[in-house]
Amino acid sequence: MKKVLITGGTGLLGSEISKLFIKQGNEVCFLSRTEDLTADIKRYKWDIENATIDIKAFDGVTDIIHLAGAGVADKRWTASRKKVIEDSRIESANLLSKTIIENDLPIKSYISASAIGIYGDRDDEWLYENSAIENNWLAEVCEKWEATCDPITEFGIRTACVRIGLVMSNKGGALSKLTTGVKLGVNPILGDGKQYYSWIHVADLASIFVYVLNDEKIIGPINAVAPNPVNNKTFTIAIQKAMKKNPLNPTMPKKVMQFALGEMSSVLFDSARVSADLIQQKGYEFEFTVIDAALSNLLAPS
Repeated sequence: MKKVLITGGTGLLGSEISKLFIKQGNEVCFLSRTEDLTADIKRYKWDIENATIDIKAFDGVTDIIHLAGAGVADKRWTASRKKVIEDSRIESANLLSKTIIENDLPIKSYISASAIGIYGDRDDEWLYENSAIENNWLAEVCEKWEATCDPITEFGIRTACVRIGLVMSNKGGALSKLTTGVKLGVNPILGDGKQYYSWIHVADLASIFVYVLNDEKIIGPINAVAPNPVNNKTFTIAIQKAMKKNPLNPTMPKKVMQFALGEMSSVLFDSARVSADLIQQKGYEFEFTVIDAALSNLLAPS
């Protein structure tokens, strides 16, 4: 039996991962800003800003999954928001590595979240774990995020970085925002609609984290995306098809979204055609490989 400590465990992804680990007979606990030792899954307190952590959180822990980080697309990318996004990932990881090393904790595996934002805007180029890293702010954050694993690796712990694509879930996240227009009768194509979205169903994403943690041979970066990325136009039509709606599909010019969202508009317009080959070669079998099936599962009217 494993005992897995998860940061960001109460979030959308952390909740799904926790269910899977518990179902396998493992024990799970969380690091949280608020302590609750009476909850079904115990929450131990950490304070990233003040670099403090309850060392009791690590009692009996065999593995760590680090998911904590402020939402990239939640607010406009002001200078202060960029700092929050970066610090919430880098400083929290640094606090973890410092605690692990200074206390000589017997951790077997350390699995960190990362993101396909590390690849940037690459048109229709297929992108693999060894592809070049883009030269922009979000890619640099992802690169620094993954680099926080280096001290832990050097300490002798097996580490892996799961590069997460566009997460499909009916419990929040990107999909809830993307369906709002459909409900109002308007579902725009963004720009020329040719930019690739590398998506993944939340069930597969949670399963991949569990798979990566359980397979001690998996190290380094690994893409967590479905095998069939689609362009924006295909994705847009698939959403309304799954919802059984027939909204208008006007073209939304890139300049309009840049004016409305600023630099954050890159999340909608950057093209990343990311490969799932490696995780499949490692033996993982996807439940949802095509966008229509994934969206039907999540959005079909009951």
